[in-house]
Amino acid sequence: AFLSLIPCLLLTALFLTLFWKELVLSSFDPELATAIGYSAEFLHYLLMAFVAVVCVAAFEAVGSVLVVAMMIVPPATAYLLTDRLSRLVAIASLCSVTSSIFGYWGASLWDTSVAGMMSVVAGIQFALAVVFAPHYGLISRGLHQLRLALRILTEDIIGGLFRAEELARESGRSGELDAETCRNLLGNSWMTWFAFRWLRSRGLIQSSSAGRISLTEEGRRRAQSIVRSHRLWEAYLQKHFQLPEDHLHAPAARLEHYINPQLQQKIEQELDTPHTDPHGRQIP
Repeated sequence: AFLSLIPCLLLTALFLTLFWKELVLSSFDPELATAIGYSAEFLHYLLMAFVAVVCVAAFEAVGSVLVVAMMIVPPATAYLLTDRLSRLVAIASLCSVTSSIFGYWGASLWDTSVAGMMSVVAGIQFALAVVFAPHYGLISRGLHQLRLALRILTEDIIGGLFRAEELARESGRSGELDAETCRNLLGNSWMTWFAFRWLRSRGLIQSSSAGRISLTEEGRRRAQSIVRSHRLWEAYLQKHFQLPEDHLHAPAARLEHYINPQLQQKIEQELDTPHTDPHGRQIP
């Protein structure tokens, strides 16, 4: 098997080296490849021919079934680790080589099928990538979702405090809220507790001796931007989608966390610089 695979390896490496740019172009944009003079169809069938040759050459090494696993699992592992094609090919090749080496070593150690142990090693590599990949792994995605949820929660807190200050100014009362009221509005969970601690550590909220919470100047500036995004989006929805007033708050509450100052400016220009939202509240 080793002697038959060496010529296949050399021919495949030579083919990829000579036609790398053409293969990439014809694979991702066949219309452009055809337009500049390359036959995307010919390159496609040439690539498929090399895939077939590699499959047949690998049959002797790992069998007709496990060759599919050996051709799919290493690239799938690499796909979780990078978005760049050249790195993906390099990582997939490395995963294949290590699967072969450690699979053969494991099969010799435990006196079992070489091909099966190679596939097991490839599967272990894929499982590790699923869990620990820097961008697409379960841990990375879980941490990203946790950070996003924390950011949204902290913005909801300071946005709520800003609105409380607005109502307090209208009625001549204090804009401070006690912590228990905030937790009842947002949910009394560990994440809410952590969000309050995070906001205090960043100097965005402050607590009085009586245990009441208010915004700092920096917190008020950030909260003003969030409320501004919310009310601009409500005005945009009413103008372009003609939604009833009681259907404006929920979508605006979701979108307010993803509107940056540049998008705020574009919405403001589109709405011809509105001063109030559809509910009659002033847009900061």
